[in-house]
Amino acid sequence: MTLPVERDAFFDNVKFLAIVLVVCGHVWGPLADDPERFRVLSSAYTLVYLFHMPLFIAVCGYFTRSYARDPAGPKRLRRLLLTTLVPYLIFGSLYTLFRNLTRGGDWTPMNLVEPYYLTWFLLALFLWRLTSPFWLLVRWPVTISVLASLAIGAAEPRDLAVAQFLQFLPFFVIGLTIRPEWLDRLRAVPWRRPVAVTVFAVTLAGCYLYVPVARSEWLYRRSGHDELDVSLAQWWLHSAVQGVAAIVLCVAFLALVPASRQRWTGFGEGTQFTYLLHGFVVQGALVWGAYRWDLWKHPAGQVLLTLLGVGLSVVLASAFVRRATGRLVEPPLDWLFRSPEKSTPTNAS
Repeated sequence: MTLPVERDAFFDNVKFLAIVLVVCGHVWGPLADDPERFRVLSSAYTLVYLFHMPLFIAVCGYFTRSYARDPAGPKRLRRLLLTTLVPYLIFGSLYTLFRNLTRGGDWTPMNLVEPYYLTWFLLALFLWRLTSPFWLLVRWPVTISVLASLAIGAAEPRDLAVAQFLQFLPFFVIGLTIRPEWLDRLRAVPWRRPVAVTVFAVTLAGCYLYVPVARSEWLYRRSGHDELDVSLAQWWLHSAVQGVAAIVLCVAFLALVPASRQRWTGFGEGTQFTYLLHGFVVQGALVWGAYRWDLWKHPAGQVLLTLLGVGLSVVLASAFVRRATGRLVEPPLDWLFRSPEKSTPTNAS
């Protein structure tokens, strides 16, 4: 009898808290674009966007290690297609259909090489995982990925989400190459949590001072220096500082996450469901005018909005939603592929 593999509670905690930040960031977004009226919310939004996607991407890189080292090429490629490319095609189509139905106007078909809304991440993840064996092969993977991400500042790519793929690439490579014992050492540091809280407090204060003059476009890592109207040297400097800040905040976040199983740890198994489904709620609220309510002008309303984001994360990661939408998020398409023994050619005698 084969015993089930026990899940790592620490990483389930990390994944769930990270997806909560992703959802809250999207929930705050329409209001955070007005820092004059929503300065505190804009500050929290800026803090979250400095590190939440780097963190989420690094975790994806960490769990890609087994895939990248899998010697069975056909099996590895099948996993890659079923977990990233197929969901990209499904949800890219669904989000495009949702946009067409709710916003009227011209009927716009899905553009496979120009991801819409949050589906860019699935296409980027497909490309990151596709290249993962290369990053485990070369001698200085992080350095090379950083140089590639900085090189994109001189270009203005428009297809295949190339800008975001390259600018977020170093975080995926860091996750791919990190050693588990490094995380053990971090969790063993007795004063890690006070330091981590101080890091977040100082950064939040800096964001509060910065948001009135900030350009949020920097946070999305999808633009070169021309689009941001700065020199290439300024773009490199800003990107480097932002990258270092993201790494520091990611480490601080990991230092705060409990390693033991919590009541909410199980929700970490449903992060893909939360990510793919929450955008329909946020986009629907935008289209139907929920963000124009006066309630959000008050601090209590903004706290309520945050709690709604957390609640949405919990609901979409619940076992009920996973069962109800499982065939959509993880479609049973094994029948499309040959069995492993049939996919391997035999030698002619």
